[in-house]
Amino acid sequence: MIEKHTDGAKNLASVSGLILVMLLATILRFMRIGDQSLWYDEGNTVRMTLRGAGDILEAAADDIHPPGYYLTVTGWVELVGRTEFALRGFSALAGVVLVAVVIKIAGFLWGPITGGICVDSSCACVLLTRGAHVYVSGNVGRGISGCGGQNGPGLRTLG
Repeated sequence: MIEKHTDGAKNLASVSGLILVMLLATILRFMRIGDQSLWYDEGNTVRMTLRGAGDILEAAADDIHPPGYYLTVTGWVELVGRTEFALRGFSALAGVVLVAVVIKIAGFLWGPITGGICVDSSCACVLLTRGAHVYVSGNVGRGISGCGGQNGPGLRTLG
């Protein structure tokens, strides 16, 4: 009887901790992201989102960045708008997803709270996920593909 109560308390503490980490991740990434004007590389993202899908594919052939990011952000800005906040919001949201992925991986290795705190407190991770940059989506993709291995934790058990 006592063991079940202890397990329930541990689960509640774990879930509460995860919620706090994800809330912190969201606040750190979205707080005041629309306050600054766009940087040069963010301007390139804006320029690409003004093109059609065929033009994006053609232009991306001469670019080092894959077209998937630009195509996705183009769809994103069609839904949410072209403000600084909206453009950076895609990367911020991807950054929050990246925190969840790292928590899953870290939970497999060290425990979920430790991994989430490490990601949340990493200045580079927070700063890179607050801009309209192609880098974030690549990191999320690599993180997700790393979670799905047969011997790894697998995303199907996330949550």
